Amino acid sequence: MAALRRLRAALGEEVVWCLDARRFEAVWPGFFAQLRSLPTRGDYTAHRGTMDNFPWAWVSCDLHAIAAIAMHLNAHRCEPWEYVWTLDWDVGWHGDLHGIFEAFSSNDADLLTPELPTAHPNASGYKQQPLRNYLADEDVRKALISVSRLSWRLLQRSFASVAAGKHAFCETRAPSLCAQEGAWCVHKSLYELHSELFAPASFSCCNRIEPPRVAELRAAWEELPVEHRPVGQLIHRMHT
Repeated sequence: MAALRRLRAALGEEVVWCLDARRFEAVWPGFFAQLRSLPTRGDYTAHRGTMDNFPWAWVSCDLHAIAAIAMHLNAHRCEPWEYVWTLDWDVGWHGDLHGIFEAFSSNDADLLTPELPTAHPNASGYKQQPLRNYLADEDVRKALISVSRLSWRLLQRSFASVAAGKHAFCETRAPSLCAQEGAWCVHKSLYELHSELFAPASFSCCNRIEPPRVAELRAAWEELPVEHRPVGQLIHRMHT
């Protein structure tokens, strides 16, 4: 709670939103009852942050931003955004985060993720492949989503999919939906577009980047000649 108070003091009460189980249920009535239909859910009871002995917040990690946006737009009756960026809590950066995002502003892809999606017709190489209550095996796609950008139309379809009771592991949802909507949905790799915006050998699903390494990466970035220095660089996964 102390960290939350510091964050609100620094950024302002109006821009720091907290989402709990009750708010998810308000956005998607029946949300937690629907999660009980997920196959293999019993394999994930050891994680923290459980409800019904199930780590809903981790499994649905992509939905926190979607739920918050739905609540915000409903409360303020404002116009939706063209694109929405999301970052996991363990993503770090040095330099200008807004500048990093702006580097992709000329690209009109509906979904940007660090890597391109991969197909997973079975659980080989993707343990969470069966953790879903929709999608045929051959329709399952997966991508790391620790940093991602979604178009408004893809965000709307993701919201509607959950409202219809369709649930899957967070790395499955948007990549699979975009693949199914191939007539209009374009999925591109952030890294392939701008590899210079990722700290060298320091962005992947399974890294453990300790503070001393973070300092080293920042120092190396600062030492680059200004004319060759990227506006910033992303790091994942941070461990503090």
